[in-house]
Amino acid sequence: MTVPNGKNATAGSDSDLRHLTRVRTERSDDSDPEAHPRSKDSDLRHKIIMHKEVEVKAKLRNPGDFIARLEGIGVKFGPAVNQHDKIFSPKTLESFTTFQTGVSFLRIRNQDSTFLLTLKKSELNELESTEIESEISNPEAIEQIITDLGYKFSVEVRKKRRKANHDEIELCLDEVEGLGTFIELEKLMSMNADVEAVQAELFEFLKQFGVTELDRVTQGYDTLVALAQGK
Repeated sequence: MTVPNGKNATAGSDSDLRHLTRVRTERSDDSDPEAHPRSKDSDLRHKIIMHKEVEVKAKLRNPGDFIARLEGIGVKFGPAVNQHDKIFSPKTLESFTTFQTGVSFLRIRNQDSTFLLTLKKSELNELESTEIESEISNPEAIEQIITDLGYKFSVEVRKKRRKANHDEIELCLDEVEGLGTFIELEKLMSMNADVEAVQAELFEFLKQFGVTELDRVTQGYDTLVALAQGK
């Protein structure tokens, strides 16, 4: 959801790193039945994949110059996708922009008519959270279920996102409605990875293209939008 303790963080603080434990199910390869014997309890063959997602983010003062510099090393962004996020928080939560450990937030994302439901929960400290995500087919019904479970709508975020890849880094160029243009760098790591070292590596990469510590952003888009709306 939002960066733990990053609700009121300042640029350049340690909380500009978010690493997420992402959990998803994937259907295993059925081409080799011996490799995946049928379970006695279920006919479904799925595996759980867990990893850390390390991120750094910065606001771009001159997006055109930044993109041109990246293209100079062969990095090209793909076509834009539209993302419309609705964020839901527990009805008992007094302030959406004040971090509390152990609180689960829910998000319904419409990405060019593909809908995803995501749960995000900060568990230990400002640097760690879990994320569980699944595609859904009926967002209206899911929204009703969410509200019946004791959640309330908190904020929505609209953005256009373009993606590129460089080595093992995913780059997300985001034009966020009402906020401006941002760059996010993401790298998937093993669960025991040194996240601070990865953070340093990612931001050093950004610095090659004119990004400075003053451009660093420590809050999620949802928090930034909520703050801008006085929530």
